[in-house]
Amino acid sequence: MKKLTKYYTLTNSTDKIIEVLKENTLEKNYLTLEFTPKKFIGHFYKNHFSLLNSNMLQIGMFCILKGHFEERNQNTYLEVRTRIHTAFIILGSIFITLFSILFFVLSAKSFPMPNPILFLIGNCFWISLLSASFFISRHFALKQLETSIEIKCSY
Repeated sequence: MKKLTKYYTLTNSTDKIIEVLKENTLEKNYLTLEFTPKKFIGHFYKNHFSLLNSNMLQIGMFCILKGHFEERNQNTYLEVRTRIHTAFIILGSIFITLFSILFFVLSAKSFPMPNPILFLIGNCFWISLLSASFFISRHFALKQLETSIEIKCSY
């Protein structure tokens, strides 16, 4: 799935924004889900961060937020890239592969002709489920980020 990017213009400094984000983040080296009262799970670098939303009844784990700060002309610019968590790309691929194998094994037993429409419906179902989960997770993660750092204006 392609990376989706959102840009923000902020009035606070990078240090202040990172401080607020760190207060709301359980810092871990790996982006794995854990029950926490904090809004995010993630890690920070100098002016970069990677976050996973932790508050969405386990659907927050589909979307990873990768941010990059840049200060120019007394403004802070934030670029946030969203992408689907690698674990779900792998799981989706496994489900589609297993469904394909199951389809061909069952179709070999049924003579004369397998029904390819069932194959397409099954694969479309898994792809749609992953895509919908990602976009729901992305929407809530970006809203959570915007409320955490009180974003006023975006471009």
